[in-house]
Amino acid sequence: MRNQSTIRIIFFVLAMATYLAVPAYMILEYEWRLDQGETYRFRTRPKDPFNPFTGRSMVLGFDQRRLSKHEDSEDLWKGESIYILIDVDEEGFAYFSDYTKTIPEDRAYMKSELIHISKNHIKFDIPFDRYYLNEAMAPKAESLYRKMSREDRDAVYVEVKILEGETILQDLYIEHTPIIEFMESRAQD
Repeated sequence: MRNQSTIRIIFFVLAMATYLAVPAYMILEYEWRLDQGETYRFRTRPKDPFNPFTGRSMVLGFDQRRLSKHEDSEDLWKGESIYILIDVDEEGFAYFSDYTKTIPEDRAYMKSELIHISKNHIKFDIPFDRYYLNEAMAPKAESLYRKMSREDRDAVYVEVKILEGETILQDLYIEHTPIIEFMESRAQD
């Protein structure tokens, strides 16, 4: 009887340790990517903001969601994992330059999934296309985001950390200021 109690306690402790270790690992991995990842700035444009199933978020649009299909790429299929190569233009903004089916050795890249394949182009998923906000702030932020995007396209962008193909949306910027700080400074004026 005593032996069974000891075994149950050991299994319980192991289960609880595992239960706590998984989220701890996920948090540490996220923080590691934020700390070690290289920062890229991507231009954005507004899209429809509300989805009742995912909560209040700003859906970020990107002009470049597709790339020219390689002539020798007949073996691509929808849902396939690919690697999108990233370059930076002369203004310091990142853009998607090409794709490959193998992990690039010496280039910045992001993991993605093929959404659509046509005769001449591929369309891919951008994993950082949502910016989540406090429900009370979201409508004002959305309105500000749309207004500023119309006035100056370079005034609105996101910073994304990329490490080993994994992406983390760091912040949405308006005139080089995180949107929350920008809204707070406007409220004080």
